[in-house]
Amino acid sequence: MSRTYRYRKDEWIIKDALTDWVFNKDTWTVNRIKLDPRSKEGKKKIAKAKASSQYFYNGNGPGWFIREYVQSPYRRKCKNEISKFIHGKVEDVILESKPHRVYWD
Repeated sequence: MSRTYRYRKDEWIIKDALTDWVFNKDTWTVNRIKLDPRSKEGKKKIAKAKASSQYFYNGNGPGWFIREYVQSPYRRKCKNEISKFIHGKVEDVILESKPHRVYWD
């Protein structure tokens, strides 16, 4: 049986969760506000960031979603098109460009 260690190196998750960006309309600047990890609000933000439903990879969405709905169907279509060409069912192979992940922008 294999084990999954979900958050082995999670320092960046904690730093990202404890940083708030505030836009100042008067000066058109963005200020960074850091929360204390021991405060009540800081602990809540860390817990939310580590929760599975809130955990995102590079802002592109959870890995299970990308595999299930974006990457696998695209690869399956391409493999089927190439297979049809190899077996002589079609003369030209038309492959779609890799889909952009619009769900998480």
